[in-house]
Amino acid sequence: MVASSQELLNQEPNPSQFFPQGVPRAVRRIGLTMALLSGVVSLTTGYLLVFRYHQLFGDAISRAIVGMYMTWDGHFHLAAMGFYWSPLLSLFSVPFALARHWWPPLMTYGFSANILSALFAAVGVYHLYRILWRFGLSQWASVVWTSLYLLNPLILLYSANGMSDAIECAILLAMVDGLVEYLQTDRLGALVRSATWLAAAFMVRYESVPIGACLGIALVLSIWIRTKNWYRAEAIGLALLFPIVMAGIIWMLLGAMIMHNPFYFLNSRYSNGAQISTGSYNFPQVLAARHHLGVTLYQVFRFMDNFWAYAPAAVTVAVLQFRRRTDSIGISLLAASFGAPLLQIVLLYSHRSADWQRFFIYYIPFGFLLFAYVIWKLPIRWRSWFAWMGCFALVASNYAALEAMKSPVWGNGDTSVYQAVFDSQRGSLKDNANYMTLEQGEVEAHYINAHPHLVVLISTFDSPLVMPFIRRPGQIIFSGEPSYDSILENPLGRANAILTVPNSPHSLGADTSINRMYPGLWAGHVSWTKLIHQWKNGDRLYAVLKDAP
Repeated sequence: MVASSQELLNQEPNPSQFFPQGVPRAVRRIGLTMALLSGVVSLTTGYLLVFRYHQLFGDAISRAIVGMYMTWDGHFHLAAMGFYWSPLLSLFSVPFALARHWWPPLMTYGFSANILSALFAAVGVYHLYRILWRFGLSQWASVVWTSLYLLNPLILLYSANGMSDAIECAILLAMVDGLVEYLQTDRLGALVRSATWLAAAFMVRYESVPIGACLGIALVLSIWIRTKNWYRAEAIGLALLFPIVMAGIIWMLLGAMIMHNPFYFLNSRYSNGAQISTGSYNFPQVLAARHHLGVTLYQVFRFMDNFWAYAPAAVTVAVLQFRRRTDSIGISLLAASFGAPLLQIVLLYSHRSADWQRFFIYYIPFGFLLFAYVIWKLPIRWRSWFAWMGCFALVASNYAALEAMKSPVWGNGDTSVYQAVFDSQRGSLKDNANYMTLEQGEVEAHYINAHPHLVVLISTFDSPLVMPFIRRPGQIIFSGEPSYDSILENPLGRANAILTVPNSPHSLGADTSINRMYPGLWAGHVSWTKLIHQWKNGDRLYAVLKDAP
């Protein structure tokens, strides 16, 4: 007798029974429905954040606009990417950049990034549903758990706001789905799919490197301990990690060829370390963690408020590995969950990172996975009861994340969003710094458009929102162009104006290419320049005189 779809959904996954023909159609159908709904919810939330509450996010806008840089003069050139951010989202922004003439907010508001984060939210929800099914949760328990994941305040916010953090979480869930399928079924295609997703994660955020390293080491050791076959363990580890290693090598080779520095993403003037060195992020907790291991560890653990159920789930999984035979799935998930916190420990201790709440968002997806794994390891007769009781723990964890967002310390980076949305501060909705920067960019672009003879040097690090409003691309020479550094050193005959921002101590303006090359320019201490115009925010436009180099 053939089992019905409902029976298959409620059974514990049994590879010998139905894995050979893949995931049941009912599971795929429900997973795709959940993915579609999550995409709609995320995109709607993103639309409200941008157009109702005017909550713009600088990194999201910048990644969207990088797609425009690569097509700025009508020709695609990869060098304009910048090579300090992982490239995948910028590459995905290129089609939206080409469509910006039909709907300018795709670039001016960076809304293409919001669309991308909503699409990836759907990817993450789909794969989470599949993982929960593989861990033996029933149909409705999987639906509720998946919904609670999306409705976690941090996941929903970052699935909607165009930032890369929830996108990375979604890709990591897809990677785990493939890995769990391989370890349950021995299907090589699932391992290849998992490895491909891990490489894609590297192309979104660099946290994938420590996550992949921890995962690979744990996977190889667990398989070796369990099978006593080192060659098999080594082969599986190589298959999993080879794509991400190659992606890293290619990224460094491109950096070496175009930026003349294979580690440009790590040590350039736009890297995290360079930005931190300006003092712009010298929050009290960041300074307290510098070269103080105890404070650093406390802060990393304290950010478990993002998902407090992670800690008990992680401890339980660790106990299961020591009290029972080592399970490759459990030990791999546990090790992977340590990757991002370990990276933050290193960066905070060495004063190369700020303590943004979003840097610790990875507690959430791995917390869900570890919690589900614990329930999977329970006797079948208890599993359903604990799955439903676990919903209360998930709701409590989501509420804790919302409470953390209220705090200027533990909700660092997200508190202003909470206040704008939940405190109904309608009078100050447009006080969002990125919204004011957008309006300022339009004002400065209007001045340049009104003077078509100007050919202006612009650092896109500090003035990215000028370019979407420029009518004639030939008027702008921006820092993503290969010839930019050469023109900045010798502008005569190649550019006749330079746009610069205030060069004040302990500000990001001090870290821009223009202010680094000419520290006295903004103050008028460069003899071959003359002030043309100054705006209310302090930005200044200088003419390049005939005695310039």
